[in-house]
Amino acid sequence: VGVRTSQNQGCPVHNSSHKFSRTEILLGLILNETIGNFRKKHLDIKWDSGHLVEVDLFDDSLQIGIEYDGHQHKIKKQEKRDQKKNDMIKDHSDTLGIALFVRIREKGLPELKYHENQVQVISEKYKGNFKFLIPVIQHLIILILTR
Repeated sequence: VGVRTSQNQGCPVHNSSHKFSRTEILLGLILNETIGNFRKKHLDIKWDSGHLVEVDLFDDSLQIGIEYDGHQHKIKKQEKRDQKKNDMIKDHSDTLGIALFVRIREKGLPELKYHENQVQVISEKYKGNFKFLIPVIQHLIILILTR
């Protein structure tokens, strides 16, 4: 919990994760300066709790959604939630207008199943600076430009 709140991600116990982490903010700034208009987006599908499913970064014109999964996603409960989100996005991809869904996952996290129009990008772990994002951003730009 301390790491999540220090990264401005909210508290997983109180489900207050509607804020951006520093990593998501940086990814959004760089992607918005280079190729798009990415922002957090609530999709028109709901979790069993009734809350809307959200995507960390989404560009409406490119129809690309991006999720960033840091080390807090190693918890079994979060792994199941991540997989369910992949499945829900697949099941509703036509009505949601998502042509490409990219999940950036920190190295060492549990494997997830991906569907057509879904891609995984593996990132290094955060080690006190954000240099680990350089290859991720390069990979994202290539994915987006060649889509």
